[in-house]
Amino acid sequence: MKLELIRTHIVDQWTLGELLIDGQFECFTCEDEVRPDGFKVSGETAIPFGTYAIKMQFSPTYKQIMPYLQDVAGFIGIMIHWGNSHKDTRGCIIVGRKRDTAYGTVSDSRDYFKGIFFHKIQRACAKGDVTITIRRENE
Repeated sequence: MKLELIRTHIVDQWTLGELLIDGQFECFTCEDEVRPDGFKVSGETAIPFGTYAIKMQFSPTYKQIMPYLQDVAGFIGIMIHWGNSHKDTRGCIIVGRKRDTAYGTVSDSRDYFKGIFFHKIQRACAKGDVTITIRRENE
């Protein structure tokens, strides 16, 4: 399975995007602020553009198995999870069914994650390689 996160709204403090699975739109995303390469504010910076493997690992925070991005330089514990705004993430990727581009938020996140997204990712990881590529819109 190939996930592609296209960052469509990159502004101060937050970033919104669209997540595709195998080329098809799946949901919206919310992340922290995208900063220049090599500049990081701990817990307030989106991960670098690039391609990362995804593995299912136990999360002490959520007390369950979660999708983790592997080998993100300068970051640890990067997951895909539920939430509503950049305040709910510490470098992670939040997924949701709706978005508000004026406020930089996503909604219907927890129900979507637990009801649909988690099971898709979990099944795909059990079958083989899952990757996510993160890029800007129009690149």
